[in-house]
Amino acid sequence: NVHLEPLDVSVPVEKMFSRFFDEGIMSIHLVEGQVPRGKKGKPGSWVLVPVDDEVLDRETLSRLANEILNLASGKGRDRGFLEINYEGAKVVQFQHYRIALAYPPVSKMYEITVTRPLVKLDLDYYQLPRSLVERFTGEADGILIAGPPGAGKSTFASALANFYSRRNFVVKTLESVRDLQVNPDITQYGAIEGEMEKNADMLLLVRPDFTIFDEVRRTKDFNIFVDLRQAGVGMVGVIHASAPIDAIQRFITRVDLGTLPQIIDTVVYIQGGSILDILGIRMVVKIPRGFRDEGLARPVLEVFSYQQAGRILYEIYTFGENTVIIPLDGNGKRNRDRGRRNYHHSQHDASSGYIQGDREGMTRIEGVKNMKSVVELFPGYRVAGEDIVICTSDGTPVMQGTVSSKGNMRIRKKTPIGNQLSMLLKRGEQLFFHIA
Repeated sequence: NVHLEPLDVSVPVEKMFSRFFDEGIMSIHLVEGQVPRGKKGKPGSWVLVPVDDEVLDRETLSRLANEILNLASGKGRDRGFLEINYEGAKVVQFQHYRIALAYPPVSKMYEITVTRPLVKLDLDYYQLPRSLVERFTGEADGILIAGPPGAGKSTFASALANFYSRRNFVVKTLESVRDLQVNPDITQYGAIEGEMEKNADMLLLVRPDFTIFDEVRRTKDFNIFVDLRQAGVGMVGVIHASAPIDAIQRFITRVDLGTLPQIIDTVVYIQGGSILDILGIRMVVKIPRGFRDEGLARPVLEVFSYQQAGRILYEIYTFGENTVIIPLDGNGKRNRDRGRRNYHHSQHDASSGYIQGDREGMTRIEGVKNMKSVVELFPGYRVAGEDIVICTSDGTPVMQGTVSSKGNMRIRKKTPIGNQLSMLLKRGEQLFFHIA
């Protein structure tokens, strides 16, 4: 059931870069003072290989950059579009090619990156169950396509847009760079006068059934997605996330929890060009898992997996002034230890050998605050409730503790561990963690 459509290759771009592109090359990377290199393979499974043995100089790259910019000043079929235009940084979309230019003062050296899609996939390629395919045209009106960079999110978004188009829905796209591979009857919108907010005003007059928003990243983008969704437009948003729950969490900080199921009802998580999971969101009134008092019943968001027979993965609810995300175990039950402890550290000294270092699988802690009385670490919501080991950059263990339901850990500086962490941070040491 795989539908592959050969892509129309433009003559001007082929003349410029034909010696670099061959079958299987997704993108080429031309950097001053380096040999040309290309990513060969497919999303999630590629290698960076040399595509020529001639070292590129500034004169050659400057000439190529001027020729590329001339594409945007042409007429008719041979015309490209200057999608991003800054001093020292420009992006040209020419048919199926996205060409990014960087040069001084933005970059130290001249750099040209040319990206092309290898295939145009049909939704059947992903081998989804019929019930999920029907959900896309029936119940799902607020869809997030989440995954890390280069995972294949835009490829799936294109397949979904074409799927809607073939079923006689009116489909539009919002793209900062118009590079989605969609059918001719789908209009692709770039930012009006550099502002996507003006596109929202226009789309409400055009009245599409579905809008593909590639990509939702800044606060203004989230506001546009929410505004159009609440106006009744079916929305499909492409968003960067390292885990499905991270995509949902980015909306939690921007909208009222009670309205979230009306804005987002489906999260498709993609990695390596494949769908790893599809999550649904529903609102119920219940006693959160781990509580017994009936007086604590409240509205709870249940995040469940369609790929795992509807198993509930997370509960999200308000507790006091805070919004908490509680991961559930394989039986849909809350781990009591996780629910009761926000933080626990080993009473053993880190150098005693009680905690073993492990350089493999270590993740850098991006959120760190060295405050007056506490050190706050933010390993993230995806490890909420997990016991983790905090290490220095060379793998030396510092402490072991449990991540709170908010995805953070707070350590008082009065404790030996807290004082040690504070001293490490003052020295500019980077902190990492791995699951205990």
